[in-house]
Amino acid sequence: QKTQITHKIYDAVPCSSSPNLHFYMTMSIRKLVDDEKLAHHEHSKGANVARLNFDTGSLEVEKTKFGRYCQIASHLTLPLVAIADKYCISVFDERREVSKFMTIVNHREYITTLAFHPVLEKITFGNSSGFLVTLLSLKPITTENIHPNVSTFSHWHSHAPHALAWTPDGLLLLSGGEETVMVIWNESQNTKSFIPRLGSTISHISISPNSRTYAICTSDNKLRVADSITNACRVVYYGLHVSRTS
Repeated sequence: QKTQITHKIYDAVPCSSSPNLHFYMTMSIRKLVDDEKLAHHEHSKGANVARLNFDTGSLEVEKTKFGRYCQIASHLTLPLVAIADKYCISVFDERREVSKFMTIVNHREYITTLAFHPVLEKITFGNSSGFLVTLLSLKPITTENIHPNVSTFSHWHSHAPHALAWTPDGLLLLSGGEETVMVIWNESQNTKSFIPRLGSTISHISISPNSRTYAICTSDNKLRVADSITNACRVVYYGLHVSRTS
């Protein structure tokens, strides 16, 4: 009997403690069992979180299970990884010697995206009603305290946001979704500005290290590069399109 194990990777984020060598991934495990009488596939139920070491090629898989379509994010400067699975967010903290996974929120709405603050120990996530929720701390839920973290709420999106990103200095939060508008939130001044008419649902946002440039990926397979000072798109890159015939 021969057994072959393969992995399906859903998402990956760099590890802050060694960004060039380690990545955290969400993935499912697929096992192919082949013998003379039977050949069949066995799929894991849900996704695991794994740490990939590029130096050694080792893959360390955590035992904790999540849904297959969970969201994952890593902190820019701290050894923290967060996983949003439907209504819950769990944080993996490498500094904890035991019980490294801790659940920090059980939310009433479906969680669609999340992003760590780059400096502070706080996290922002979007829900299915269009709200952005920021947890001002990352304390674990206990039986004595089921709501341990203070939250702030922001609302502009009429649909669930699909992408979130903090600028590296932590001053601005960028969000986007089905409205085809990227919203730029300034928490300290309680203001917001917009980059509108992006043509399709915003699926991913990335920010340059000096915060001068925004890269906005949309579901029509286009990548727009915008200037953070003028809030204007400077260039649009077109990807591949699936041809359709009538």
